[in-house]
Amino acid sequence: MLTTATRFKIKPLIAALYLSPGLVIADNQLSQIVVTASNSEQTQRSVTANMSIITREEIASRQYKTIAEALNSLPGINSYSSGGLGSNTSIFMRGESSERILVLLDGIPLNDPMNVAGAHFQNLLTTNIERIEVLRGAQSGIWGSGAVAGVINIITQKAGEQVHVVFEKGTHNTQRLSATLGAGNDQADFVVSFNNLTSDGFSAVKAYKESDNGLERDAFDQTDVLFKMGIIPSDGQRVEFMAKQITSATEYDSATDPDASGILEYQHQQRQIQHTGEWSKLSTRLFAQQNISETSFSEGSLNKIGALINYQYTPNNNIAIALDQSDYRNELDSKHNYNNQGAGFNSINQFFNQKFIVNLNGRTDRYTNYENKTTGAIGLKYYVMSDLFISANAGSAYRAPSLAEITYTSVGSLKPETKQGLDIGFGWKGLEVNYYESEIETEIGYDMVAWTYKNQEGKSKYQGIEASFTSSINALKADLKIGFTQQTAKDDDGKWLARRPEQQANISLDFYGLTKTRLGLETRYIGKTYDKADQQGAQIGEYFVTDLTADYQLTKHVSLYGKVQNLVDEDYIPAVAAYETNGITPSYVYGNGGTQFFVGIRGKL
Repeated sequence: MLTTATRFKIKPLIAALYLSPGLVIADNQLSQIVVTASNSEQTQRSVTANMSIITREEIASRQYKTIAEALNSLPGINSYSSGGLGSNTSIFMRGESSERILVLLDGIPLNDPMNVAGAHFQNLLTTNIERIEVLRGAQSGIWGSGAVAGVINIITQKAGEQVHVVFEKGTHNTQRLSATLGAGNDQADFVVSFNNLTSDGFSAVKAYKESDNGLERDAFDQTDVLFKMGIIPSDGQRVEFMAKQITSATEYDSATDPDASGILEYQHQQRQIQHTGEWSKLSTRLFAQQNISETSFSEGSLNKIGALINYQYTPNNNIAIALDQSDYRNELDSKHNYNNQGAGFNSINQFFNQKFIVNLNGRTDRYTNYENKTTGAIGLKYYVMSDLFISANAGSAYRAPSLAEITYTSVGSLKPETKQGLDIGFGWKGLEVNYYESEIETEIGYDMVAWTYKNQEGKSKYQGIEASFTSSINALKADLKIGFTQQTAKDDDGKWLARRPEQQANISLDFYGLTKTRLGLETRYIGKTYDKADQQGAQIGEYFVTDLTADYQLTKHVSLYGKVQNLVDEDYIPAVAAYETNGITPSYVYGNGGTQFFVGIRGKL
């Protein structure tokens, strides 16, 4: 546990690093192209909302195996898992739970139509990822239902000439084999990627304050296959096809018996065919998408078609119009199927030599079995100097009930959840600070007495401050990254929601002072957190987890790497599985695996 004395060391440490001689603020890469913010290409500089980007280089150097691991490095995001690899994983963004986060892969929705918890984060691996774009705040004015807490867009590597091979071994007989092959010319290109991750695992559940030695292990096995192909019939025109399949099997424990195991099977298929075109000041995108998710208990699908037209009427101003139709299907119970038709616009305007930026969007959605929704947002950003800006964003969002929530609602009908949100912030060199607050009405929850889903009365309220700092320390030949979050997440009665930490912080340091070698240290702090609502049950926060990473460039084409995960063997509790009769003392908790070691080899041409 974290002592009071230790807590007071955090702020002086950050201050000392910030004021160290030789500190040089890193480039914010404001010219990087992002697509999440507006569903069309724009520079990061012109994005008014609070956003973060995790690059391919960061994923490789910190050796993240899952998207959830990578997201934990960002301010305002925390996760909880019910065991090891493949076990159920919940992501919270600004205190809001997984079902209010829209997750995309190359713009294709990943959220399971039948899953009340949104996307299957436990099955999202980092293979063949170019970058992860994270946009915080109400985004339904662009993306429609589900973009309430924010949007996570996972961008895969582009098709073209590339050969990558990775082999890794580690604790619990964890093994990863990944291979990517691509080729192309001016007329066509393709990329195919294969990844298999297996582990004997550790016991997902163990007795409170006891070792998991001697308990049966809960194994995991997942295979991902990705194929992308593009054809360029003429200048400015491209037809692209993408298909991905995920197949996994995860063993899990009973909440009160570590030796009572079951197997959860999951299969996910994703397909997209699209045409993009450039016509002088006009660009277009026509697409058809399919998302099929099947588990041991459910099967749902989303079929979506749409069009996006973007008009760049001046070099610094554009407007985009989006039209789409989505069909949601419960493949095991068709009486609850429904569809949605959406239409929206988004404009990006830059004035006064690109110093003043205005982002404006709006969207209307028509449903066959829900009330129609109109949402929108406005964002402002002003560059006082080239490296100093202030920003403000206000918007609305909503989440339509999932097919599972509809299926298991026995009393009345459900209404969509709605949200109003506001955030303001500033950035200076490598420092960014944002304050946010939001309210959610008609929140959907499960009534344990009536055994049904229903809309709750009142408003849930979320509020917090997020800060990040990125820099290069030339004197140490190192890169530094710091993140900090202070938040509250409460219901209408002012009671804390479960498993939301009051504070969290991240510090990572990458050292490049040795020839052909990179050494990395990453420490994550989770503040006071209670397993139950109203700060009841076990206090499962106030701990540090530290990881060490290293890689060595053996040859031009081959590198070796290694990782020590949970260096000091912190016996933290991800969540409580079961309680004693007093409802305060845990009887069984979910395990974290303790200290783990991994080594691997990468090859590329």
